Amino acid sequence: MKKAVSVLLIALLLPFFVSCTQKNADSRLKSLFFGDYFDTFSTLYYDGKEVTDPSFAEEFEKELRRLNGLFDAYHDAPFPNVKTVNDRAGASPVKVDADLLELLCECAAFSDASGGTVDPAIGAVSALWKEAAKYERLPDEAALKEASAHISPEVMQIDEEAGTVFLRDPAARIDVGASAKGYAARIMSRWLDERKIGNYLISLGGTLLARGKNPHTNEPWTAGVRDPFKKEDAAISSLTLAGAALATSGSYERCFTVNGKSYHHIIDPATCAPSARTDVVSVSVLHSDPAAADLLSTALFILPENEGNELLKTTGGEALRVYANGRITRTAGFPDDANKASGVSDFSVIAVVLLFFTAAFLILYFRRPTGRAQAREECGDNGKSAGKRRAPGGFRARDVILLSGLLAAAILLPFLLLPGKNAPARAVAVVRVEGKTVITLPLDNDTEYRVACGGGYNTVTVRNKKVMISDADCRGKDCVRTGEIDPSSTIPVIACLPHRLTVSIEYLSE
Repeated sequence: MKKAVSVLLIALLLPFFVSCTQKNADSRLKSLFFGDYFDTFSTLYYDGKEVTDPSFAEEFEKELRRLNGLFDAYHDAPFPNVKTVNDRAGASPVKVDADLLELLCECAAFSDASGGTVDPAIGAVSALWKEAAKYERLPDEAALKEASAHISPEVMQIDEEAGTVFLRDPAARIDVGASAKGYAARIMSRWLDERKIGNYLISLGGTLLARGKNPHTNEPWTAGVRDPFKKEDAAISSLTLAGAALATSGSYERCFTVNGKSYHHIIDPATCAPSARTDVVSVSVLHSDPAAADLLSTALFILPENEGNELLKTTGGEALRVYANGRITRTAGFPDDANKASGVSDFSVIAVVLLFFTAAFLILYFRRPTGRAQAREECGDNGKSAGKRRAPGGFRARDVILLSGLLAAAILLPFLLLPGKNAPARAVAVVRVEGKTVITLPLDNDTEYRVACGGGYNTVTVRNKKVMISDADCRGKDCVRTGEIDPSSTIPVIACLPHRLTVSIEYLSE
């Protein structure tokens, strides 16, 4: 009976022991949010215990700001940037930073590999469409035809030894929008690696790069591929990002409508208009390099599926496509909801329980007296019974007690030594304006909070543990990521770019 009770206790308590060995590191998950760079929303999630420099956030943003200025084709910067090269087109070469030189070299090489599907010299055409989107009208046909005559990778002359870039055609323009975010993610990753930050997730718009583990779960980072047919941040697929990048290009954002027809921002150099070769609405590319993932997601959005898959054979990477009719296709290596089995699986628990059970049985079995040893133990020197008490089956009672005590100690020690379940974390909504925390709202209570920001206001609402921006005085639809978020959201952040407001779900240790 004692043996049966001991085994039952082990079977009941062992799952708690296994789950407790996963350290709860909720308070270690930190985040930085930026709304002014690369025409999108940027986020860094990282392990707070790996950061000791109090100026870390400031220095990270400083580097991000530098890259944003470097790759900007429309605004001046304190140093030569893409706009500088464009302004001096046909006049003189421009000596540029090594990062910009490397980016343009890679863009030129990819343009060749993709048959000109993604061309960095598309700037004259993309500028017209950018202006058209601003005023929700189509670009002038004559101007578009004139601009199309200046799209050619040959117009860009790069002298790597001198570190210069020169546009031979005075009317040609460079636009690195198809690669800037991915390349910036690569450089920011190097920046973090140099500072010995090993666990982080960089999100620059539709480009994600992950390294190490999520300190909140102590598991590899996971990412969701957004459902292009829903306004909320619903995912049609999820996958583990273990040292990999995921980039998505889609027609569901940054688009405008004229005469009932929608026009997106991904320009096909062959037609000088938003890509319409296929009815794809979203392409996500998984690759080890975020710059390659960014370029590929644009190219595969434009190319027919068979041509895009041929390109992947030369560049590497895997892709997921979503079509207008809801059809989803994946290349052979693109994961299918790889994070479903996160945490400790039922199989792992059963295997460990069986292992302990087998070990306990073997120890008891081989310590059980047999033959002459049992006879000597049962009788004294005079041959009379020594009156030894035994557990059922002939096992020594003290062995059963000793083994049960050891197993109980193994089960209880993690509760005493590990933070695990002894340090629960509480999910809260952190409201920030221009990076400064305004208020922290608990998710346990339904509430509304009106935030004055950017000369206007936003109303942050918590309802049923979900967080949303329920009201704002922004003009038009300038707010981005204004769907609901909750603790299960892949990227738990919403923002209002015009007001420079962010709301994120974070965790506080009790």
